[in-house]
Amino acid sequence: MHDNDVNFVKNGLQKIGFAMQSYSITPGQPWGGVSSIGAVSNGVGTLVVTAGRKASSTVADFFNTQSAGAAKLACGTVASSPSKLNFAVQGDLTLQDSTGTIVCSNFVMGQGNDGNNNWWITAPGMAVASDHGIGKTKMQCSHNGAALTVYFSGYSCVNTFSVVP
Repeated sequence: MHDNDVNFVKNGLQKIGFAMQSYSITPGQPWGGVSSIGAVSNGVGTLVVTAGRKASSTVADFFNTQSAGAAKLACGTVASSPSKLNFAVQGDLTLQDSTGTIVCSNFVMGQGNDGNNNWWITAPGMAVASDHGIGKTKMQCSHNGAALTVYFSGYSCVNTFSVVP
């Protein structure tokens, strides 16, 4: 069993959380769940998935099905979707800053096994966008009851994503 960290970077981030609704892991691998590291430091929030690491197509199929045909984002790969993952979790990602709480419903993240345990993220409605010529992926989240577009981009390849309102 391993503690597998995934980081989200956002200016002014004060708190991060994840309410898991479902998960998939390769049969026979240990599962310990999802937690958040209590303190957010310099706008970086960390979620920890405690689980075994053995890739399977069963987990990738779960991830791809949960995305409902939306775009997927991972660093360190040219693939548009994963073919094998160690584990994947689906639920609501929450990011809190001084303006309120951002909720990304049905958010899915999974850890690949392309030699570097890279992370994949997706959510229904996630689409590829371009912001000043830099390729990013955006998704619709809720912020204080109003729609908010959040951009995720590879920040530190492998396990860190930037969030820009």
